[in-house]
Amino acid sequence: MTVAPDPRLLAHAKHVSQGASLFVLFVAVLVLVGWMLDLERVKGILPHLATMKANTALAFLAAGGSLWLLNVEGASATRAHRGAQACALIVMLIGLLTLGEYGFHRDLGIDQLLFRDIGAAPGMPWPGRMAAATAACFFVVGAAVLLFGTDAWRVARPGQPLALAVMVVSFLSLVGYGYGVRALYAIAPFSSVAVHTALSFLVLSVGVLAARPSWGLMRIVASSGVGGATARRLFPAVIGIPFVLGWLRLQGERGGLYGTEFGLALLVTSTTIALVILVCWSAASLDRADARHRDAEERMRQMQKLEAIGRLAGGVAHDFNNLLTVVRGRTHLLRGLLERDEAAERHVAIIERASDRATALVAQLLAFSRKQVLQPRVLDLNEVIASMEDMLRQLIGEDVALRFVPGVDLGRVKVDPGQVEQIVLNLAVNARDAMPRGGHLTLSTANIELDEAYARAHPGASPGLYVLFAASDSGAGMDEETRARVFEPFFTTKAPGKGTGLGLATVYGIVTQSGGNVWVYSEPGRGTTFKIYFPRIEEAPDVIQGSGPIAARHGTETILLVEDEQDLRDLACEILAGHGYTVLTAGDPEEALRLAELHPATIELLLTDVVMPGSSGPQLAERLLARRPAMKILFMSGYTGDAIVHHGVLEPGTPFVQKPFTPETLSQRVRETLG
Repeated sequence: MTVAPDPRLLAHAKHVSQGASLFVLFVAVLVLVGWMLDLERVKGILPHLATMKANTALAFLAAGGSLWLLNVEGASATRAHRGAQACALIVMLIGLLTLGEYGFHRDLGIDQLLFRDIGAAPGMPWPGRMAAATAACFFVVGAAVLLFGTDAWRVARPGQPLALAVMVVSFLSLVGYGYGVRALYAIAPFSSVAVHTALSFLVLSVGVLAARPSWGLMRIVASSGVGGATARRLFPAVIGIPFVLGWLRLQGERGGLYGTEFGLALLVTSTTIALVILVCWSAASLDRADARHRDAEERMRQMQKLEAIGRLAGGVAHDFNNLLTVVRGRTHLLRGLLERDEAAERHVAIIERASDRATALVAQLLAFSRKQVLQPRVLDLNEVIASMEDMLRQLIGEDVALRFVPGVDLGRVKVDPGQVEQIVLNLAVNARDAMPRGGHLTLSTANIELDEAYARAHPGASPGLYVLFAASDSGAGMDEETRARVFEPFFTTKAPGKGTGLGLATVYGIVTQSGGNVWVYSEPGRGTTFKIYFPRIEEAPDVIQGSGPIAARHGTETILLVEDEQDLRDLACEILAGHGYTVLTAGDPEEALRLAELHPATIELLLTDVVMPGSSGPQLAERLLARRPAMKILFMSGYTGDAIVHHGVLEPGTPFVQKPFTPETLSQRVRETLG
């Protein structure tokens, strides 16, 4: 079982086949012009060599045209392939008629219809007729094109050995010319294969094989695996080296430089040395390719591992957000009931700090699993990073020298500005911890274009225009094992209690959810560089306006609250009722529909969870809006695996409150949505 062909190599093979057809057409037209103008140098290359006959040039004209049509793709491919087969039949007919003349010793006169070979020696029979070997090659190569014009490999399979046979015959003819062995290119004095005829057949047969690179033997050559790479490296050298070295040995003998025995020994030695060098070079190249392949496979397995962990983390974070909403909400409500009870206040404060830490951890898990809610803006990264310089200097301390190198004419990116700040902070903290005795931290930006080679070597990356943000430190660096796990959540090289192991996992999640990719380059003792690539866009940057806290305001509107978690539903109901709202509660969408049907008065707001058993929040909203079009909608969710959010990015204008929320946050968002 062979490795699938490389699409790039398939495209290159098509170009080779098209180039071969153009070469054959050029030679055919050139020779016909030579016959029209009686130019012996064009007809025969050199005066003492055989000429390419006029009907040979005509046959090459049909053969080159058939090969060109064979490479047509798209909507007109079927018609073009039929044209290729028709031209191939003409080529076969020319070869067959000529072979018939030779076989039956009849002169049908077809060779003299256009031009008479007035330069032929007197008494030479059939002066304008192509060589018998040429006629046979035309018949065979025409049959190969005819078969290759079909789309079924089973039918076309014999075409490859036919094309290979023509390749061998033409190569033998060229060897005969190179070594002066007439028997290899001439059956009789009047039946010689011209040198440019042999060359054209060689190019034509290569073009025929390259026209179907995904079939048969060519599938191996075009393979993206080690076998294909080996074949592509060795074939040209294996064919060319013996030919050149043998020719040089022969010229040395003819020139009297050495005898036959010495020449033979020289040939064996030089061929052996050349092949050893070739094998060593190929082996080294294959080792490098194999290393890159294995690395692409550390990377693919690592990505799959991170994907699996991310799905688990997202599910866990969703459930924890519901629980944390209840804990944080009840804690805030409890604080309002306490009256100068310092001991109770202290316990509440501890609970609040613990829940805040848990909320931060859950937010990091959501970031890693790419299920957080993003609010992207068109940004200039230079402005964002420059605005953080003072804060970063305080964060990393005086022992670490911070340097920012902004890119010139930097392109724009569309990302969440808060998440970009989170990335920069996490990388700065990571760099600071890697340099306990001080060092250098360099932040830089640049416009960059990633090509296909980079994308192949970095699974998950795509070719295109990007904005690069790089963070380089002069710290301890990482070995290969550590570098391979650096983005795993809860993986850390720090001492217990010194870190959660979620900082770089958060960076990975934010970047990939924003459509970018991140790679780390590090060696022990040589520091670490994180390179982050955000897709570049051609839009003007958004104006980011800061907003202070909005005071919670009361209301008298009626709210339909839909939440399947009872404790959370009870909490939200208590919060909203405490702010003056009339609250109708439902545990699932069907109950909500029944309540809405039975409630005669206006319902100003639907506050619904996004993910619920049986139906989703957006589906419920769609059904209720059909009956109550004036009703406002506010969604709430602990993660973003739902219909209102595509890849974690909120659609513009969608009111949303992220769990876990505090009573103040919920009441503010409700008031904002109601207006």
